[in-house]
Amino acid sequence: MPRLRRWSMLAPMLVALLPGALAAQSARGVLERMVAEHDRRAEGIDNYTLVQEVMGQTLTMYYEKDASGAHPVFRAREVSGIGASAQEPAGGNEDEFWEKLPRLMEHARSGGRETVDGHATEAVIIDDLAETGFGESFAPGNGDFTPQRATLYVDPELWIPRRMVFAGTMKAQGRTSDITITMDAQDIRDVDGLLQPFHTLVRIDGLGQTIDPETRQQYEQMKKQLAEMRQGGVYVLAVPLAPYGCPPGPYERASQVAIPCGSEGSPIGSRFFRPPRRATSPRSRAARGG
Repeated sequence: MPRLRRWSMLAPMLVALLPGALAAQSARGVLERMVAEHDRRAEGIDNYTLVQEVMGQTLTMYYEKDASGAHPVFRAREVSGIGASAQEPAGGNEDEFWEKLPRLMEHARSGGRETVDGHATEAVIIDDLAETGFGESFAPGNGDFTPQRATLYVDPELWIPRRMVFAGTMKAQGRTSDITITMDAQDIRDVDGLLQPFHTLVRIDGLGQTIDPETRQQYEQMKKQLAEMRQGGVYVLAVPLAPYGCPPGPYERASQVAIPCGSEGSPIGSRFFRPPRRATSPRSRAARGG
């Protein structure tokens, strides 16, 4: 979960930033223009705070500019929400992007013009991504993701990627599967000089192949139970007391349940409730010093 969350936040971090002329360009030219516009817009910004809603949970990140390298980057100094600690070590996907950018330029080629969500973009393809070392932190869940190919769809007016696609393999549960991760940056707005997508859509294709047999059996059993529900039935999902492993888990489960029920035209009611807290006797409170 943490890696997927980090991956889903890469687009807001890649701020690059002034309109430019629409013209077919080389892959290197596109990446160089991204750098130039990023550096230009970063000049007047020292820090910022980003608040996101990720699968029903709030994530707050505080960034400070680090201008010690060849290009300024914004590093996360404080992170809170979705199980994150109040403070985490600096670093992240944006740092990796700028550090690996020279090698990305060496391996990049033009993919021509493509339309993404109605916007013209310049496609930049990196076929031998493993040679650059970029993208290894984008593993979904606890899998071991090895990126092999990436395509960045760069807006030639805003100079940020509107879409990024990473294809590779992932090892999980003793299996190796082909995985494709697609991220779309949508509803991009200018907020005090920074371009931020107010909606980020992340899709992972092939992840179902990594499910172990026991989990797949449970999933098939759940599908059968849903299919046998009577019309107008109520599906009750109990949420365990926090903290637990994956805070967005109940929301994901409810969404998966709603898909087949909705497709069959069957109304479904969802009720979320907490189990009652266990009573604590005065003796046990005293034993804990309370």
